[in-house]
Amino acid sequence: MTTSEIAEKLISYYREGKWEEAQKELYAEDVVSIEADASQVFDKITKGLPAIIEKGIRLTASPKSFTHWSYPNHSSQELSFP
Repeated sequence: MTTSEIAEKLISYYREGKWEEAQKELYAEDVVSIEADASQVFDKITKGLPAIIEKGIRLTASPKSFTHWSYPNHSSQELSFP
């Protein structure tokens, strides 16, 4: 699969709100998520696909979690994909 095909597939999943499906199909087992800073909700570094999936579940489960996780300088907390 080319980079362009992966990107198209990822955006397709995201448009449908299928975050976990996208992660399971397109992310490596040893994926690493690195945030700018640690927060009360998330560590700075999250390693491994199961941990990334759990992070996504926690993030989408509660708007309050998202508010705590996001940075104060963000003007919008809504994701949009053309």
